[in-house]
Amino acid sequence: MGPAALSRIDEPFDVVSRQTVSLPGAEGTEGLIRLEAACLLATLKSRKGVAARRDAAPAEMPEAQTLMTLPGLGAVTCATFLSEVGDISRFDSAAKPAAYAGLAPRAGQSGKAVHSVTKPRGGNRRLKRVLVLSASKSILFCDESRAYYDRKRAEGRGYNSAVTALARRRLNVMYAMLRDGKPYEKNNG
Repeated sequence: MGPAALSRIDEPFDVVSRQTVSLPGAEGTEGLIRLEAACLLATLKSRKGVAARRDAAPAEMPEAQTLMTLPGLGAVTCATFLSEVGDISRFDSAAKPAAYAGLAPRAGQSGKAVHSVTKPRGGNRRLKRVLVLSASKSILFCDESRAYYDRKRAEGRGYNSAVTALARRRLNVMYAMLRDGKPYEKNNG
C-alpha cells in the first residue's frame, strides 16, 4: 500500500458521515472498519520495519557482502543461503554443498556395478529452492548465466533441468567466492 492509498483511507468515512439516510448498525460497522484499517496500518508498519532490518543485515556480514556481488542474488536469497549452509569451511569441496542441497546426481550402485544415475529426491529443499530461484533470475541479469542456460537448452534439456544445472554451477561459484573471500568477477574470456 503506497502513500497515495494511505492518504485516501479516511475518504470512505467522510462520505459515510455526510449521508442523510441512517441504517441500523451503521455506527457499529463503521467502528469495525476503522479498527480493521488501524490493524492493517499497524501490520504494514511492522512489515516495513522487518524489511528494513532484513535489508540491513547483509551489511553486517562480510560473507553476505561478498555473495551479493553475484548477479541474481538478492538480500533474502543471500540470507537464506547463508542460514542454510552455515560456515562454508565445513565443506571440503563444492560437491559437498551441492549434495547437501540436492543438486548433485545420485548413483544407484551395488558393489562395483553402477545401475543408473538419478536425480536426488532428498537434500535441503529450502536451500535448493533458493539456488534454483536465484539461477532463474540470473538468466535475466547475467550474460554468463544466460549463455550457460542457452547452451544447456541447446543440448536438449528442458527448462527445469537447464535451470537446475545453472543452479549447480552458481553454487560452485558461490562456494569459491566464500572460500576465497573474493567478490564476483565477470569472466571476460
